[in-house]
Amino acid sequence: MREHRRPALDGGGLLNDTPRASTFHHLLYTTPTLMARLTGYMLDRERDLADELLTSGGLSDEFVARLVAAQVFGTQRILANHNARDIRAGRSADDTYPAAVARAETAFDLLENGLATYVG
Repeated sequence: MREHRRPALDGGGLLNDTPRASTFHHLLYTTPTLMARLTGYMLDRERDLADELLTSGGLSDEFVARLVAAQVFGTQRILANHNARDIRAGRSADDTYPAAVARAETAFDLLENGLATYVG
């Protein structure tokens, strides 16, 4: 999972400060119908991941597969949200990048090692 972080930050559009991307994000996040559709899409992808974890033999318990998928997609959503918030606040993608990398490190550490490292 860790090997997918850098490409996602560099080329996945998560740190895009172009006017076109800013306009798209504003439209997406301020239009209730689009947000509802995005939520449905994200839940479908989460379900697809859980199904794949089960069919690939990676996991055998449906409950655990759903939890894992929810954690992965929740992590991606929160990372993207924070990055977009920084961009909307006027920070450039270049200025946002170091904090985005640090947040991704923390997020993937939590996914890999669990909460015990961060929660006393």
